[in-house]
Amino acid sequence: IGDGDGALIIAGHVMADADGDEFDQLLLFDHRNHIAQVLLQRIGRVDRQRAVIDRQKPAVRGGTLRARRGNCYAQETRAMVTSFFFIGLPYIALFSLVAGSIYRYRKDRFSYSALSSQFLESKKLLWGSLPWHAGILIVLIGHLLPFLAPGLWQSLTAYMGFVLTVEVIGIIAAFMALIGLVVLLVRRLLSRHVQSVTTPVDLLVLVLFIAQVLIGIQTAAGHRWGSMWSAQTTTPYLWSLLTFRPDLSFVEPLPLTVKLHIAVAWFIVLLFPFSRLVHMFSIPIHYLWRLPQL
Repeated sequence: IGDGDGALIIAGHVMADADGDEFDQLLLFDHRNHIAQVLLQRIGRVDRQRAVIDRQKPAVRGGTLRARRGNCYAQETRAMVTSFFFIGLPYIALFSLVAGSIYRYRKDRFSYSALSSQFLESKKLLWGSLPWHAGILIVLIGHLLPFLAPGLWQSLTAYMGFVLTVEVIGIIAAFMALIGLVVLLVRRLLSRHVQSVTTPVDLLVLVLFIAQVLIGIQTAAGHRWGSMWSAQTTTPYLWSLLTFRPDLSFVEPLPLTVKLHIAVAWFIVLLFPFSRLVHMFSIPIHYLWRLPQL
C-alpha cells in the first residue's frame, strides 16, 4: 500500500513504514475486520534497503480498547455527576423551595416562623444571632448584586479600589457569620432547654451553613477577586437556569471549591421550607403601615 511517501509493509504481525519513519501512534482497525486480530508492532528503525532492523514490544489492541473504554466511562460518569449537581439538583431545590413553602404555610401557618427560643436562653442567642444576621446579610447583598445587575457590577469592578473594598468587607462579614453560627450551634448542643425544641433539620442546616461559609472563605483566599470573575461565570450560569436553558460551560472550568460552594448552596435551598429559615418570608412588613393597636 503506498502512502505517497514510502511503501507500507505488512508482514504477519509486523507493520512498518518502509521509508524509515516509525509510527507515532498505534494503528487501530475496525473490530469487525479480521485484521483487527493481528498484533501490531511499531518499528524502531528501517535501513536503506528497507529491511527492519529493530522492533519495539508488540502492543495488544484489546488493552488499548479497555483503556479507552475506561476513559469514556470516567468521562460519562463525570458528566452525569456534573449534570445532577448543577442542573438536576438546582431545579429540585427550587421546586422544593416554592412548593414546600406554600404547602407548609397552608398546612401549619403558625410554624411559618423562626420558632424563637429566646425565652429559653437569651444571652448566647444574642452573641450568636447578631453577628450571624449582620454577616450573612452583607454576604447575601454581595452575591445578589452581580446577579441582579451584572452590567452595573462589571462596570464597578473595573475599578480596583472598589474590588478591594468589596473583598475586604466580604471577608469580614463571612467571619462574623461564621462566629455567629458556631455560637448558635454550641448553644443548641449544650443548652438543655434549647435541645428540647431542636430538630435534626435545625442542626443539619447549621452544619451546612458553617461548611458553606468556610468554603466561601477558602474560595476567597485561594481564588482571589471572585467579585470580578463571578460576573462571567456564576451569574450567567444562574440566569441560564432561570431561563430554562441550563449551560454547564460556565461552571465546568471552575475550581472544585467553587463548585462545592454552589452545590452546598443548592442543598440549603432544598432544605429551606423544612427549617426555621422560612421566617425570612414571614417578616411583618405590614406593621410599617398598620394603624396603632390600643
